[in-house]
Amino acid sequence: MINSLQKEYYSKSVEELTDLGIVGRLRLYDWKLEFVGLIIIALIVFFFNAGAYRNKAIVESWLKAIQPVLDENFAQVGVKKDQLYVKDSAQLYTSYATGRINIRGLTSRFELINRPNYFYYLTELFMSYFFESVPVPQDTAEIEVKLFDTQKLGKYIFAIVNKEGMNNARQENYYLSLTKTTESSKLPLQFVFMSESADLNEGLATEELREALKKAGPVLKYLAVTDLPSTHPNSEEEFVSAPKIVAKLNLKSDSQSLVAIRELVAEIIALADRVSKFQLKSEQQKKINNVRTSELNKIKKALQEIAAEELREKKLEAEREARRASQLSPEEQDKLDQKMREKRERRARNRQKQRM
Repeated sequence: MINSLQKEYYSKSVEELTDLGIVGRLRLYDWKLEFVGLIIIALIVFFFNAGAYRNKAIVESWLKAIQPVLDENFAQVGVKKDQLYVKDSAQLYTSYATGRINIRGLTSRFELINRPNYFYYLTELFMSYFFESVPVPQDTAEIEVKLFDTQKLGKYIFAIVNKEGMNNARQENYYLSLTKTTESSKLPLQFVFMSESADLNEGLATEELREALKKAGPVLKYLAVTDLPSTHPNSEEEFVSAPKIVAKLNLKSDSQSLVAIRELVAEIIALADRVSKFQLKSEQQKKINNVRTSELNKIKKALQEIAAEELREKKLEAEREARRASQLSPEEQDKLDQKMREKRERRARNRQKQRM
């Protein structure tokens, strides 16, 4: 194809091309292929910028919708004056608010569809129809409220979860695996309680929150108060977590959804005030603490089993090396000793790096 496009050009001798001059050679050369390449590049740039602009517009419309609520409750909204958010990438945005009684800070994290890369987005969308392990691409937001006086707050898990994504919410969040699921006539039909005590459902779910939930059905995935991490802890240090409020939402930008989000954010802030004052009865808190102790013991037992397995492997390795050494010549024994010394030195260096 390339040869056919440039047949006339390459049929000329070097002398003939030289005689044509620069302008003549430019006119003779067939630029169709280059123009096609430029058009493709222009389309890629256009779709990338269009997708990035769309993502930015969604985040800005969402933040503008809740800004009146944040301005009313916090001394500082945004990362700095006249800047509501930080753009981490074309798909990831972060916003902050701070300066309020009972709340150390409110962080909003946005994860959007990969619109700048339409090929990747369409591939992911196509695969989601055929593979359950590939989720349908969605725009989502996560609100995390960090609280003051975490040492004085009760240690418990309370959540309101959308039935549509209940299983996914439990799989994604370790702390929800410790709760009991309860349907209640006090909640809209699409939501259930997932908490460690019925007293939490009564004490933290007010009438105002339930009214906000009626509009938030298509928006809210889950709202949780938790003192445990989302990911499964593998050590005692990872198990310890300060109480916080977490809400996962579908990031919709239609007017009805934005109104629902604004009211829901106001109730999330009000929930922080209730959490700061709420205390379970001593017997209920004792039961919950026993669950914490049981979970921590499971983690410790798993760590002990791992350590014991590593010790067994080391002993077996030492026995294998001893058997090999007994069958080696003096020269081979020297080589083996040198190899073992180098191995011990590497382990010592690695341990030193880990301590640093």
